[in-house]
Amino acid sequence: MATTQSKTGKRFDEEFKREVAALASRPGATDEQVGRDLGVSAWSVARWRRRFGVDKRSGGARMPAAGATPPPDGSASVPELERQIRALQREVADLREQRTILKKAVAIFSEAPR
Repeated sequence: MATTQSKTGKRFDEEFKREVAALASRPGATDEQVGRDLGVSAWSVARWRRRFGVDKRSGGARMPAAGATPPPDGSASVPELERQIRALQREVADLREQRTILKKAVAIFSEAPR
């Protein structure tokens, strides 16, 4: 397990996250228990389980991850494409807002001192 410490907290490598997701998917295991045993929050365990597509209800069977990319043949489902469009629209709106704020900041700092 490779971890790094940053200002925002610990960073775990992808292999560790996959192993935690697999452990949490075992019958009888809870996200809270696995998280406590490994020093990770239960919220992170649940998020990794969803991210790596481990379905707790099916006893650890893989399911498509929420952020999974469409198959290479381009046969993505309509709901998946709609989800991607909504995410991109949110990102565009955020970027436009940031650009507007930056323009205003440049205008303020460009003014001659009084």
